Amino acid sequence: MATGKYYCEAGVDDAMQSETTNQVTVTGVGITLGGSSTKYIGAWRFKGTSALAGTTINTAHMHWKCGQASTGTVACYFEVQAEAAPEGFVAVNLNITTGGGGAARTYMPVTVDQPFTVQWYLDTVYQSVDFAPLLQQLVSAVTPTDIVIKLAWSSGTGSRRIRTFESSPSFRTWLDVEYTAEAAPQDILPPVVTVAATVLVPDITPGSVTLDAPLITARAQVLVPTLTPGDYTMEPPVVTAVATTLAPTLTPESVTFQAPVAIAKAVVLVPSLTTTGAAPQTFTLPVVTAKAVALVPTLTPGAVTVTAPLVTAKAVAKIPTLTPGIATMTPPVVTARAIAYAPQILPGSRTMSPPVATVRAQIATPTLTTTGVATYKWYRDKSFVISATDYPSGTQFYFVAYLWTQNVSKPCHAFLYDTVVGQKIVLSEVTSISTGYDADGKPITECKTSPALTLAAGTYRVKVGGDAACVYMCGGVALKVVSG
Repeated sequence: MATGKYYCEAGVDDAMQSETTNQVTVTGVGITLGGSSTKYIGAWRFKGTSALAGTTINTAHMHWKCGQASTGTVACYFEVQAEAAPEGFVAVNLNITTGGGGAARTYMPVTVDQPFTVQWYLDTVYQSVDFAPLLQQLVSAVTPTDIVIKLAWSSGTGSRRIRTFESSPSFRTWLDVEYTAEAAPQDILPPVVTVAATVLVPDITPGSVTLDAPLITARAQVLVPTLTPGDYTMEPPVVTAVATTLAPTLTPESVTFQAPVAIAKAVVLVPSLTTTGAAPQTFTLPVVTAKAVALVPTLTPGAVTVTAPLVTAKAVAKIPTLTPGIATMTPPVVTARAIAYAPQILPGSRTMSPPVATVRAQIATPTLTTTGVATYKWYRDKSFVISATDYPSGTQFYFVAYLWTQNVSKPCHAFLYDTVVGQKIVLSEVTSISTGYDADGKPITECKTSPALTLAAGTYRVKVGGDAACVYMCGGVALKVVSG
């Protein structure tokens, strides 16, 4: 989890507007909220907030210093400007609410209530309620270089006064945000793997035997042993390197000898290569053109015909008995480049441990995946507390939620739950079948608002969910209050 602290950095970053005359004041030493006759709206611009784009907002609070001892009680509500780069304030009528003077201002639909019931004292620092849903809807939609927060009167005859930047830069208002950012993608650089391969020729006993030597990609010298008369067939080894073939010494017999042939081209795989934790990997090595040097054998008198070795084709030689263990091949180390994504690659009996690969992770708005029957879960630890002293008789409430579903045939549901009596508020339930994604692949939540509700004093929490086998997302919730 990360934290950010953002300030009003100049006189144009805080202002006050009268609800009676619409006049905007930018250079005053205090912002008044409430009042018995003239009601006021306060607004603040916080700079350098680009890092919040695309994050999950966990908490958000404003902090300010009292500019005058308070009187009575007053209720206000927060709103956030929808623009990514809002302008500073000027002394022009309606500049805070609608942007009079050429700077248009629109605000996001979600609001958060801010009651002021506790007595304030001069030059004491106070903290606002948590208005995380306000910032969540903004940073999910745009990349805000600056953020404008508006605090407007809704009811009550008391007043509160907040210090401004002009009164002293040390008294400026600031914004504290706790958020969770998406993990940065990591690049994977596969290592170069050096594999040692040793190929042993098996023992061969006399008889009609065909010997196929293993394929190797190394430099090898194959020696044909001294032979005694007999009728046996030997398949010469396949060599993909520089090979020297020696013809045997023959005794006087009617024997025709055709020397073994060096194979010219081969694509050879390293033997005994397995992987752990991923699919087997294939290493394709370069094609090697072999060279063969053939020696004509030494002959003794007799009816003997000698055919010189061939260097362009494969031949099978009629040869006498082959004595086990005479012919050996000891190739050198073979170096191959492997692209390995598995944790371990085991060539033969050796273990290669390439670096652990770090993959891209995304942390999105909390989601709910349901299985089996329809499932509903609490939305974070969010709760709304309603007291009879804060909300007079006749007050109407509207439940607001930003919802998304993976399947258009399975709507995402959200509703209020009365934790005192332990039951669902039926009329508060809202649903959405929004399944869209934005250009960055993030789900686009839909704002849904309930009908007007009459809620008794108590504590209410939010449940989100839907039918089984689907993913649901809630991007934020709020309770809008309209006093009678």
